[in-house]
Amino acid sequence: MPFAGGAEAPLNVPTSARGARWFDSVTVGYGLQTPAGVRLALVDVRSGKPVGGVELPDSLLRAAVPVPQGWAWIPAARDRIIVEQGGTRRELPKPAWFTGFFDLDVDRTGTRLLAVGWNAGSFDSLGIAVAPVAGGEWTLWRKEFAEDGTARFLDDGGMVFIRRPTQETMALEHLPGPGVAHPVGTIPRVVADLAVSGDLRCVAIVERTPHGDAWMSHIARQ
Repeated sequence: MPFAGGAEAPLNVPTSARGARWFDSVTVGYGLQTPAGVRLALVDVRSGKPVGGVELPDSLLRAAVPVPQGWAWIPAARDRIIVEQGGTRRELPKPAWFTGFFDLDVDRTGTRLLAVGWNAGSFDSLGIAVAPVAGGEWTLWRKEFAEDGTARFLDDGGMVFIRRPTQETMALEHLPGPGVAHPVGTIPRVVADLAVSGDLRCVAIVERTPHGDAWMSHIARQ
């Protein structure tokens, strides 16, 4: 459904899909549990037609993103990124700083991956690292204390770092490059979830309000 309103258009996605995510303005990816594991696939929202997919035996994978001619994902062990392109598979082991990865993204050119993960025994508990999709060394872009958090690439090649400095607040930072962080703002109340546009101009916030034994969610565009 467009932001400006209008009719809802159902996606050509199986009703048993475990989750869905926008990867660009016209493509939605989803994961589907299968008897053999999981199927990752894309669908073009304009035509409703599928745009390739892959079958994986690892049904407990942590996160996955499409890359040119294939996919990249975090396996259940969380100790590496697996990339499969054109029938060729390679692995990017996690740097020693990380105990494990839990989230993943790919930049708009399809050439770089970012991984988010935790560190053990350090006050700077949450880290973000970037590596080429084609394989190579990881570069640590940011490490900071957080109760929780994630990161996403922006249109300009930088990224937005979304973290919870406390359980009651959410902070956003613009990271134009490794080791450089510009504060965007802090939300001084409990937020269930949020998503940031690729130009860093809009954010969609999910705010959950408890009413006794019931919960109500409100989504606002800011």
